[in-house]
Amino acid sequence: MRKSAPIPADAAARIAELVPEARLARRQHTVDSPKVQASQELTSLFIALYESGVTIPALAEESGLTYHSVAARIKS
Repeated sequence: MRKSAPIPADAAARIAELVPEARLARRQHTVDSPKVQASQELTSLFIALYESGVTIPALAEESGLTYHSVAARIKS
C-alpha cells in the first residue's frame, strides 16, 4: 500500500467545514445552491490533495466519507 502524504491542517479544516453541506447536495438543487457549491469545492480539494500525494483512504478517513464516495469524486 502506498504511503500517504500528510493532509495540511488548513485543508483538513476546510474538509470538516465542507462535508456536512456537501453531503446534502442533490440533483434537484440548483448549481448556485450553497450545498452544490460545497460539494464542488470538496471535489476540487480532494482532487488537488490526491494529485499532491494524499491517498484515497487518507481522504476518506479525514472526511468521514467512504472510500467509494471519495474515489468517485476524484475519478469523476
